[in-house]
Amino acid sequence: MKTTEKLLSAFAVLLVGSVPLLAAPAKGSRVVFRVDPVTTLRGLPVAFLVALPEEVMERGLDHVDAVLHVVPDEGEPFQANYGGGDASEEGSVDLTETTVRGRIDFSLRTAALAGMVEVQETLSPPRGPDWFADERLQQPGTYRLRLQILAKELGMAKDLWSSEATLVISEPKGVDAEAWQWLHDHANGWKWSERSNVDVARKLIQTHPSSLYAMYVVGSFDGYQGDFTNWLAEAVELSKGTWLGDYYGLRLQGMRAGSGSPCMAPSFSGSPSERGACQIRVAMEVREQLRSAAAQTSSPLVRHLAESGQRRLNEQIEYLRAAKNDR
Repeated sequence: MKTTEKLLSAFAVLLVGSVPLLAAPAKGSRVVFRVDPVTTLRGLPVAFLVALPEEVMERGLDHVDAVLHVVPDEGEPFQANYGGGDASEEGSVDLTETTVRGRIDFSLRTAALAGMVEVQETLSPPRGPDWFADERLQQPGTYRLRLQILAKELGMAKDLWSSEATLVISEPKGVDAEAWQWLHDHANGWKWSERSNVDVARKLIQTHPSSLYAMYVVGSFDGYQGDFTNWLAEAVELSKGTWLGDYYGLRLQGMRAGSGSPCMAPSFSGSPSERGACQIRVAMEVREQLRSAAAQTSSPLVRHLAESGQRRLNEQIEYLRAAKNDR
């Protein structure tokens, strides 16, 4: 694949996987932790956003182990079970064995900020961060969360503790309550596996399309659809008017600038110069869409992803123009 094509293809991945820039950590803070969104319905995970010191990231690891400590507004504090069992040959996930030891994946890291490096335990519908397999994090209430980064195992003097994040889990009402009950009646609740839930998700979307649960589980189609562009368009339409719709729309724009670009299609018959002009035009169109998305969304996650995408597109447009002039 040519360098230009690699850049554009990489943009779609970076846009989907990037993390919003966190505010600079308070003096003395070692790990910054937040959840997004800060409120959710029972059974719907949220994204974990984590900023780690460079001294951890520079060790060349692909992840770090962590424990999630939870203090509910009612009941005893607990360490959340991490239900991310090993994938089977069929691609499902075995959640019968759980542990409090989880992992923060570095594959979605962003650039350093104020001596920190942001990483994300991604939303990844339908599972989310695997700590949400713990049914205690599927109950209504207010929860104070902290991550314990197991840094002693990396040879550091002591483990690192994050700042505290607050998560509010609400009881579903109206159509959301009907959808939640449907999940329990027809699928024994929402179990956080992947492939086995695709059929459940399709039926839920048919029976309760306006519920937030349907808008969320449409994400379980990712990886199981032959045409990702059509799938994302369906997800955007289903979730229109919500932060999830904004999120899926951002991913759709990322595909337009990357592997889904018409400039990269085998049917494109223009000259190299015309291909370059096409790539610049699409990148500029997507950049404008991201600018609009950042201005209109109510989600900090989507806003920062859109702004990050704009910066990357600016770099790519400059590169494409320089390459075009060198021909």
